[in-house]
Amino acid sequence: MQKKVQKQVISILLIVLFILSVTYIFLHLRNQNEVSENQKISTNFNGSKTITINSTLPISDELGKKLDGKGTSKGIQGYTEFTIKNNLNKNIEYQICIEKKELENEIRGNYIKFYLTDEAENPQEGYEKSAVPMYNDLPSLSNAPGLRLVSSGTLEKKESKKLILRSWLSDSYAISTEDNEFTFDIVVKAK
Repeated sequence: MQKKVQKQVISILLIVLFILSVTYIFLHLRNQNEVSENQKISTNFNGSKTITINSTLPISDELGKKLDGKGTSKGIQGYTEFTIKNNLNKNIEYQICIEKKELENEIRGNYIKFYLTDEAENPQEGYEKSAVPMYNDLPSLSNAPGLRLVSSGTLEKKESKKLILRSWLSDSYAISTEDNEFTFDIVVKAK
């Protein structure tokens, strides 16, 4: 009788141990498959992801599309080179967005222009036409209302893409003696 009880206890312990092992393995594999937002796409900025444009020098679209980054330290223009990389072994959709900072002496968004190209100066989708969108023209994201969409696309598995975002104060802005600014962050996220 004693041996029969011992066999039953050992059998029950083995069953419990088996169930715990299977549960642990299942949960561990599930957590590995749930990749965090930061691990899906990595972004490397050649400089800062925060851009400030001041009210000192409105320029035309023709000049804005050719900005080279030499006036960024003074806030005359926005110029940022950055690389986005898909860290997954599958294709992934991405969004490049603008997150505007709230300022007291802020330039209104209908005076800030944006132009996105790749490293070979080829305009990205939506920027091929002669008209250059202003901040107020960029659509808001429904799942993140504080973000405005600059561009979206698909990265192949493990693909990297180098991009240049230029921004400037429109030549329709009336110059004044007030010191106004427009500051924003560039946010890249998986869709």
